[in-house]
Amino acid sequence: MEGEKFERVLITTWGNPFGWKETAYYISGLKDEVKTRSTLPVLVAAYNPDLVIIIALDTLVNYIGCKDNINNCSEIWPYPDEDGRFEDVGSYEKVIENVENRIWRYVEELCNESTTKAPGYVRDALREFLDTGKIKTIVAPGIGDFKAKVTKATSQQSIEVRVTVENGHATDYYHFIMAKLAELLPSTNLEIILDLTHGLNFMPVLTYRAVRELSTIGAYFGRVKLTVVNAEPYPKAGGALQIHVIEDSEILPSPMYFKVNNQRWDAFISALANGFPLAFAKFFPSKDQIFGKIRDILESYEDTTKVETENGTENRRVIISRGLELDERLSGLALLYYAVKRAKDSPELNGITLPKEELTIDEIDKIARIFEKIPAIGERVRYEVKKLRNLNNKSGPTWEPRSKLDTGWNPHNRICQNNNDKNCIKPRNFIAHSGLEMNVVELKLGNNTLFVRYPPSKENIVVDLCNLALSRKFGGECR
Repeated sequence: MEGEKFERVLITTWGNPFGWKETAYYISGLKDEVKTRSTLPVLVAAYNPDLVIIIALDTLVNYIGCKDNINNCSEIWPYPDEDGRFEDVGSYEKVIENVENRIWRYVEELCNESTTKAPGYVRDALREFLDTGKIKTIVAPGIGDFKAKVTKATSQQSIEVRVTVENGHATDYYHFIMAKLAELLPSTNLEIILDLTHGLNFMPVLTYRAVRELSTIGAYFGRVKLTVVNAEPYPKAGGALQIHVIEDSEILPSPMYFKVNNQRWDAFISALANGFPLAFAKFFPSKDQIFGKIRDILESYEDTTKVETENGTENRRVIISRGLELDERLSGLALLYYAVKRAKDSPELNGITLPKEELTIDEIDKIARIFEKIPAIGERVRYEVKKLRNLNNKSGPTWEPRSKLDTGWNPHNRICQNNNDKNCIKPRNFIAHSGLEMNVVELKLGNNTLFVRYPPSKENIVVDLCNLALSRKFGGECR
């Protein structure tokens, strides 16, 4: 829509930047070809994002860099201490710190006139991002066994440098970056530029998956655009490497069926996936509590990751041994956290304090609008809300059930004089009526406004019904 504001985020995956060669890049929108060792300065100048997120691997720790002008690798990373030894990384916390520092220094080199041939306006744009804290790094779990042999030019001494990961799983990377991206991504209308040029092995496909899934759940509460870019392969026979746009799309919300092993939080996830506006408000979780669970899992993962180092004359080695495997609970919590974060800041839900037990018909209507981008669900929710609104509109003083509404909370089925079994709440009916099935909902009038709630006595039943819907179980048994 015209006039809508978007925050633009550039996400880029980096394999081993310390081996990249300087080359010329070209992208539509920039007047010059840019000679540099990374797409980062080019994309920052071309897109002018509000935030940059660099994703690197912990397997970059300590090695592949050199001192004393060692041939065939970067001259700047890592700096050994005064005795010429490589940095002590005897804990996983030190590993993360080491890689973060190396990435920062590498970005610094991309800004300096003495170390890059990029035009001044390109270097200055990147420098501004660096100086103003608009660049964030994620150091994610890697896998594999990496080895390189380097030779000091001064002494011709060869040193074998090696990083080994034991008990690693490629999917740890996916679950980990889901949690980190959910924390870093803004909760506004969002335009994501995803650069997959430099990612190593599994990084591009798992990063794309994570970004796509977070975008899908974020799109319930605002607009999300995704642009994926990738440069031509290096080396090229001649000319600059063009950075191509390989996807340019607007992401729409889509039901996502996942669990986090907490029944009330799973009830909220079900409400979002299936279009239950009243359950959405009632079971709306605490963002801080979700973040606390994410933090606990990540802290356990890092605490149980052990690091051994060997610092010999001819061999330098770091062995990273994982003690835990990350799983779907972490990525599910990340999706849940991002949904709650986006909902809290959503203009569509402005004025509704969540969670909330008792909602006016106008508040129900507001929540129902978040499902409009999914026609199959949105139409059903709109129909159920319309029925309640019609009930509100005809509840004048001459309407017979008015006296029941005026006396306080009454079951919806009693007000409408429904003759069906009032104690029977079937899962398929609960789903078909968007969680507003008359056997489980109570109504009352206050200031000529219709209020809706689940009765406290049936709260556990509603939790059960939501969880059955999340499990895609539509049996006809009464609850």
